Formats: sequence, structure tokens, C-alpha cells
Amino acid sequence: MSDDFSDLSRPSSGGAGDLAAEVGSALGEPPGRLALEAEGEEMAWLVRDGVRLSRVNERAVDSADPQRRVAFVEALAQLVGRYDQWAPTLGSLEVGRRYVVDYKHEKLRRMFRVKGVLLAVSPWRPADGPIGGGWTLTLESRPRFGSPTTFHVDTDVLTRIVPG
Repeated sequence: MSDDFSDLSRPSSGGAGDLAAEVGSALGEPPGRLALEAEGEEMAWLVRDGVRLSRVNERAVDSADPQRRVAFVEALAQLVGRYDQWAPTLGSLEVGRRYVVDYKHEKLRRMFRVKGVLLAVSPWRPADGPIGGGWTLTLESRPRFGSPTTFHVDTDVLTRIVPG
């Protein structure tokens, strides 16, 4: 994502019109599945099936130039797509069961693998605009030698999780 949408996700001054319908259209969904839930005078939540996905500034979105608004809508559609990708998988995980988790390390540009027992899956963490949002998996890995280690893996770096 090359554009910084932070001003579209923080309070300012100006409604987002049909932002939810535009995001739904970008996803190819039927109208009405996504909605905006007002929070104060200028802030709102992008909501889908009762889940708050992202916080947006309605006034700033309304006053954004058309090109930037389209880019923002596409970024929100990608966020909803990530939610759709991971929600069924993470909803079917069983705490106490062993899993193999692959994740990427952004700074090192490498893939890592953790084999361990799933201790918890956090509730969905709403995003600010299209940035952030997701779940955190907590796993405990017990090496042959040494003490157990707890790993926290966010879904923004998660690439695969399988029973192991």
C-alpha cells in the first residue's frame, strides 16, 4: 500500500456517503452486507455481519478527491478480504491442539515455522482505516532441551497454519 490513509481513519471535520456500498461493490457482494455504524460526529465503523472491521473518518472520506477515495475503498476491500480469508480457518482451530504455523518476518524477509500447542486465539482486532486489524495466535513450543517458549503470531504475518 503506497498511500498513507491515516487522515481518513482519524477524527477531523466533514459523512462518508455510500462508503460501505462502494466497498461491497468492490468485493462483488450483495448490497446491505456491509454498513457504516456512526460513532460520534465524524467517526464511523465499517461493520459486516455485526463485526466491526475498521474505523473510518466519514467527513475526511467525503472530502477526499475521487482518485484517493477509490484507492481507500480498494484498501478497505483488501482488509475485508483478509478477514474473509482467515475467519473460517481461525474459527475452526482448537485450543490445546498441536499446530504448525508458518509466518514471515518483514525485516528479515524470511519465513519461519513454529510447531506448538495453541494456547489462545485473540478476538478480532479492528483496523484503523485499512491498516492493522486481525487476530493474534498464541502458541507454546516445547523444545527437546530447554524451557517452553510462547510465541505470538499476528495474522498479518501468518502464511499457513495446519494441524501438526
